[in-house]
Amino acid sequence: MQGDFMASRAQHRVIRTRFRVMAAFTVVILAVVLLYKFGFNASYAILQAVGLVSVAIMIGSTVFEKWLWKTKLGRLVGCPPDYSGEWNGTITRIIKSSPEKKDEVKIKVLITQNLLDIEWYQVGYNEYGSIDTESNLLFGEVIDNQRKWSCICGLYEVTRKDVGHVMHYGSQLVDVSKDGKTIDGSYCSTVGNVGRLELSRV
Repeated sequence: MQGDFMASRAQHRVIRTRFRVMAAFTVVILAVVLLYKFGFNASYAILQAVGLVSVAIMIGSTVFEKWLWKTKLGRLVGCPPDYSGEWNGTITRIIKSSPEKKDEVKIKVLITQNLLDIEWYQVGYNEYGSIDTESNLLFGEVIDNQRKWSCICGLYEVTRKDVGHVMHYGSQLVDVSKDGKTIDGSYCSTVGNVGRLELSRV
């Protein structure tokens, strides 16, 4: 699963690199054509205008991706809600070796989000209040469920500190309530454990 995730990340990097190379190649071709057709002075003026427009588009897209997508304007154009913040709750876990037992674990989740990415860092506590598990999404997405952007899915990596820092992986799919105050969903791991998450925004 981690290999698939790394391959996916690598593919995203390849696509972005190809896009940048194609953009640079297009600019070079455009410059050559302009020089051939109009000469240096006219070509220089045209390329200056193109450069200014390109810079403005890059700045605008960066600002929108980092901040403006969270505003009412962002919601009007179809951007997802901002789920960033701290969430507290429990996991009801069914362990593969003892399926008749249900293990309830207190958890805290920190979500950080921008327009294109969402990060989910989670810790689980034992009955003494010590951290037993730490996990984070290796790859997460906010899904446009029925045009509501109310689902968060992802592949995660978890470290069990209570059993010698053993690591395993899993997937989760959760739904955010309409008012954005609670999260409810399920997960399954590569070691056969399954469970349900219930969270409330702090």
